[in-house]
Amino acid sequence: MKYQSFFILLQLLLLSIFSQAADFEVKSPDGQITVRISLEAHLSWSVYRGQECLLAPSRMGLELSNNRHPGVKPRVRSSRTSLVDQLIAPVVPVKNSAIRDHYNELVISFNGDYDVVFRAYDNGAAYRFVTRMPGQSMEVISETIEFNFESNHRLFWPEESSPSFQSHYENNYRDINLNALREDQYGALPFLVETGRGTSILLTEADLYDYPNFFLSGTGSNRLTGVFPKVIL
Repeated sequence: MKYQSFFILLQLLLLSIFSQAADFEVKSPDGQITVRISLEAHLSWSVYRGQECLLAPSRMGLELSNNRHPGVKPRVRSSRTSLVDQLIAPVVPVKNSAIRDHYNELVISFNGDYDVVFRAYDNGAAYRFVTRMPGQSMEVISETIEFNFESNHRLFWPEESSPSFQSHYENNYRDINLNALREDQYGALPFLVETGRGTSILLTEADLYDYPNFFLSGTGSNRLTGVFPKVIL
């Protein structure tokens, strides 16, 4: 079976947009990748490649020390879209001296002084929270990250031996299925999911400054949840 590749990139940062009721939709430049954003009690997103559901509705959100909860009971103030097509010069060229950065972007501004930025690429999707709250700093108490899949997909899982989060990121990858992972089993990034239709999904994150990287834990189902290292004072 010929495998197609796809990635979901978190903590980075979608001209084609469709709005119905309180929901938004944005497509990749080639029209093959669709990102759908749901605004119910909790902000969530889902990702499709053609008719194949790559990511079922999955919640996202923050809990801040000032008793604010971006992503919970979201109320839209405005939205805007843009198409970006540019070249990036990598600091350390490995395969190419220039990389094409081509995507559609959707920025949704919410009551509560925060935005959520979504991007749809021809081979991936991404989101990130952007706060516009007054002050120079804020404390993030917790973050909600979910990955819900429609089926019990095959997973290549870089399992951590303990929840200490002191990782060398050189663990062997386990060949396992999603619902075989328990809540006390943790994995680092990146990791790979293979769907029954031959699509490979790589999940990772980037653009981290003054913010901890996240790990994932199992749930005994087709859902993975994000886990963050605690601050040690």
